[in-house]
Amino acid sequence: MHTPSRKVADHVADRPETLIPRKFSRVVMARIRPHFASDPVICRVTPVIRPEGEPSYHLVKLPWFLVETVDTVRQQVIRREYLENPYVEEEKKKGLLVGNWLLLVKPDEIVVPGNHQGTAAALLREAGGDIQDG
Repeated sequence: MHTPSRKVADHVADRPETLIPRKFSRVVMARIRPHFASDPVICRVTPVIRPEGEPSYHLVKLPWFLVETVDTVRQQVIRREYLENPYVEEEKKKGLLVGNWLLLVKPDEIVVPGNHQGTAAALLREAGGDIQDG
């Protein structure tokens, strides 16, 4: 299927991503990477210490994420929202939990100061997210 829309491509990919792990009990996660023409509007996620706070070096340990919808043609933020990390208190598998949760946001860019490694970063890269040095 050819589509110029990221939204259409994501919509088509979402259903099998949900159904495959349900149907096959040994499958932990299914990720479909649709290819589409570049969209002038992207979703950018930045971990922050608090709303309106500075970006942080930690991708999974922080209580907040800034989610921005950005028009890349005009270089302007269209929408800004802060999401609270529901897994900030988890002691085990935090990277996996936060990474999977962030995938639901469908980020095109993740801005984290420094060269970040770990489970969450690997999941986001594998899903096609571009991790930028903030």
